[in-house]
Amino acid sequence: MRLKKRRPAKPLTFWDHVAELRVRLIVSLLAIGLTSVLGLFLYNWLLDNIFLPPYCRVLDSQGIDRACTLVITEPLDGFKTRIRVAIYVGIVLYAASALESLEICHTGSGPTRKTLRRPLCVKRGSSFQLWCPRCLCDV
Repeated sequence: MRLKKRRPAKPLTFWDHVAELRVRLIVSLLAIGLTSVLGLFLYNWLLDNIFLPPYCRVLDSQGIDRACTLVITEPLDGFKTRIRVAIYVGIVLYAASALESLEICHTGSGPTRKTLRRPLCVKRGSSFQLWCPRCLCDV
């Protein structure tokens, strides 16, 4: 099997960069849209387990005797809240997956420098170690 020689990449023009940015933005927006659909399905669980318990504790601590539910004052408030929560969930899930795909560990310096191909690989003692302790650089 013969390996093809890689041609050195020619520098991109301004419009090539704009086209690349457009593609990446479209892909990002589609990914956020798809994960927002997941947020729509998770809304009831999020409301019951994440959003309402702190609200209920505040009502109890203030001595307010009222049902622990969200108050809707306009006809579309419930729908707007559901859509906002879905979009926020989509952004959080997309950001988590985008951060997971980063390659930020480099070993060595100069011409012998290598990039390790592990997601979020960090050197010991860096600030990312607490965030992602499972993928440390041992090099």
